[in-house]
Amino acid sequence: MILTYWIAASATATLVINAFLKDSSASKVSIEAWTFIIIATLLWPITLPFIVGSKLRAAAACQAKAQAEKQRLERKQPFSAI
Repeated sequence: MILTYWIAASATATLVINAFLKDSSASKVSIEAWTFIIIATLLWPITLPFIVGSKLRAAAACQAKAQAEKQRLERKQPFSAI
């Protein structure tokens, strides 16, 4: 049971810290930012589903955009020799 908690908390911490480090506008020495990361990690049963859901929605939107662009290009050139 405790191992499951720590694995999920570690996954949450990794995702949150990755996003934090990629954000060029965030202060890396801010106590408030690091406090937020710690709280988000401790509350992983709430935060992890939202993080995963957000990433899945972003991936689906990217895939839908690529599919729409492909269809738009196919309509533009209906008689292409493939």
